[in-house]
Amino acid sequence: MKKSQVSTEFVFFVGAAFVLFAVYLLISYNYLNLTLKRKDVISSVGLLEELRNEINLASRVDNGYNRIITLPPKINKRDYNISFNGRDLAIKFSNIDYARSLSTVVKVDKNGSGLYFSPGSKIFMTKINNEVYIDRTCSGSEEVCSNTYPYCGNFSIGPKNGNGFNNNDLNPGDAWSNPKNAQISDDAYASVTRLDTFSDETKNLKTTVFKFNIPNNVKINGIKVDIEKSALVNNIKDDSVAILKNNVTSALSQHKNLTFWSTTDTYTTYGNQNDLWGLTWTPADINNDGFGVSISANIPQIGAGETARIDHIRITVYYSFNGCTLKCQNSIFVFKQYCAANNGCNVNRLSCI
Repeated sequence: MKKSQVSTEFVFFVGAAFVLFAVYLLISYNYLNLTLKRKDVISSVGLLEELRNEINLASRVDNGYNRIITLPPKINKRDYNISFNGRDLAIKFSNIDYARSLSTVVKVDKNGSGLYFSPGSKIFMTKINNEVYIDRTCSGSEEVCSNTYPYCGNFSIGPKNGNGFNNNDLNPGDAWSNPKNAQISDDAYASVTRLDTFSDETKNLKTTVFKFNIPNNVKINGIKVDIEKSALVNNIKDDSVAILKNNVTSALSQHKNLTFWSTTDTYTTYGNQNDLWGLTWTPADINNDGFGVSISANIPQIGAGETARIDHIRITVYYSFNGCTLKCQNSIFVFKQYCAANNGCNVNRLSCI
C-alpha cells in the first residue's frame, strides 16, 4: 500500500469521526435543550396549577376566606410573569405563554382589567360576597396597593347546618327522638310526643358544631336562626328558643315565638342581621363547636297525637370588617378602623399606612 493512500484514508477516517462527533454534539445539544424546555414547561405549568387550585378552593369555601401566596423568586433561575384577567390565569416564561382557565371570575379591581405579578411577589386573596378578589400585598414602602375592594358593609356566612345534636339536659319533660334528623330538610323529623304527666315542656333539642369559619378581624353584627317545624295538632308552642354560646344558654338570648306551630312544615325565623340575642360575640365564639341553638316545645296535653316535629335547623351569621383599609405591619395584614374618615367607606382602598 502506498504511503499517499494510507494518508488519504487516515484523513478520511479522521474527517468522518469529526463529522460523527459533531452530529453527536448537535444531537446532545438539542436533547439538552429539549430536556431543559420540558423542565421549564413542567415548572411553569406546575406553578399555574398550584395557583389555579388555590383560587378554585377560594371559590368553594365560605366568605371571609383569606390567603397570602408568595411566588418563587425564579423558575429554573429565570424570570417570569403571572397575570390574572377574568377567568384566565397565564404565565409568561422564556418568551412562551402558558394559560389555564379558572372555575370563577377573579375580581382584581372595579373595571375588571388584568393584574400582573413579578417573581417573588405576594398575592393577597380573599372571598367577599361570594366573589374571589386578588391584589398585590403592600410591601410596607408602598403607600397604596393597586386595587379597590368593598370591605365595608354587612357580609354573611350561611345558612349552615349543625353537625352535633342532643337533648341530654336536666330539664323535666319528654326527650326528642332522632335529634340528628334536624340536620337537613328532608321530611325525616326529630320529634317528641308528650307522655310526662307532670311537665308540659319538653327537653331542649340542642344543635351545635356548625363549623363556621369567621375571619378573626371582623365584628359580629347579627345571628339569624331558621327552624323548620310542625305539630300534629294545632296547640303546641315554643317553650324556649335560645342561642348556645360555648354550649351554654343565657336567659338574655330567649327568642321564643308565642304563636302555635303549624300542622305543616314551616320555617320560623328567630333573630336577624342586627340581632345579637342580648350577648356580645367574637369570631372565636361563632367558630367554636359549642355555638348553636337550643329549642324546647310546650305541649299542653297528653296523648298519642300531641307530637312536635322539627325537620331542619340552620343558622346565618352577619358580620362586617372592623375597618375598610388593609394595614401592613411586618407583613401581617390587619384591618384598621377607617370608615368615618372615608365618607362611610363608599370608596375604600387597600393601603399601607
